[in-house]
Amino acid sequence: MTGQRMAGPGTRAEGWLWALGMAALVYAVCVAVRMLELPLWSHPGLEVNGDPIMATHDSYYWLACAEGVRDASYSEFDTLTRAFAALSGLSLARVGFWFPLFVGSFTAVVTLFWGRRLGGAWAGVAAGMLGALAPGFFSRTRLGYYDTDMLT
Repeated sequence: MTGQRMAGPGTRAEGWLWALGMAALVYAVCVAVRMLELPLWSHPGLEVNGDPIMATHDSYYWLACAEGVRDASYSEFDTLTRAFAALSGLSLARVGFWFPLFVGSFTAVVTLFWGRRLGGAWAGVAAGMLGALAPGFFSRTRLGYYDTDMLT
């Protein structure tokens, strides 16, 4: 097999199915790990008018931008925030609270496919999990940390 890369188990189609299954698995694991702190947010003192408080001052800045409070130029992050609020039916504060959990976990999926593209299917799985759950990135993409760090 000189010069031939292994995409995963079996045939090319089986390799893609394997990669999609592993992507779903690593995404679910990363979401589950981030959800571990949800019980800590269940205190009524951590809500204002039924919406959760944010964990950083940057979160309030971006949510204010999405509401159109600031007088500044157009930003894609503002548009993305408003779009997810409209699609989900959630308030902007709820989007800001939950969005990092799902987008930060998606890093594992992107890294998995990047690793697969480079020829290491299992290395992509490991890199995805390690990257999405690395302490520096993980601490900036927890619940309520609505900032551009999750998109970097």
